[in-house]
Amino acid sequence: MNTLISAFNAQAAQGALTPAGRSLVSAGLFTEAQLRAAGAVFNNGIPVDLAPQDQVGLDSFINTDIRLSWTYRIKERVSIQPMMEVFNLFNIANYDTPGNRLGGFLDASPGSINGTSPGLRNNRYGLGSGSFAPGIPRAFQLGIRVDF
Repeated sequence: MNTLISAFNAQAAQGALTPAGRSLVSAGLFTEAQLRAAGAVFNNGIPVDLAPQDQVGLDSFINTDIRLSWTYRIKERVSIQPMMEVFNLFNIANYDTPGNRLGGFLDASPGSINGTSPGLRNNRYGLGSGSFAPGIPRAFQLGIRVDF
């Protein structure tokens, strides 16, 4: 991340016009000097701060579920459908739930931008069971459905 920020600071943040500003200059509506005077440059020429070292970003959320079922028909109106479901088939650990966002406060608490390090990451997702908790550690479920 810091490599990208440094590259941005070296090229764009040093008073360069934004793409929209370049379009205005090429259309002849403004001069480059007018746009610079109006502050229409990347971040007003102020470089972007580098990201803090050893911080944790939001993790990907991977969930692979599978369901196997088959149907037995008894006469014309009754069917029995046994099923087996596997939740999180590959047992991938999910640490950041879909609604779990890192906070924007700089108070050094876990979950804040400057307080969550890999050693403090203990928010593994997985309360509940079965289809009520996507992303839990691998779980199996057996069921039967009867239609009549």
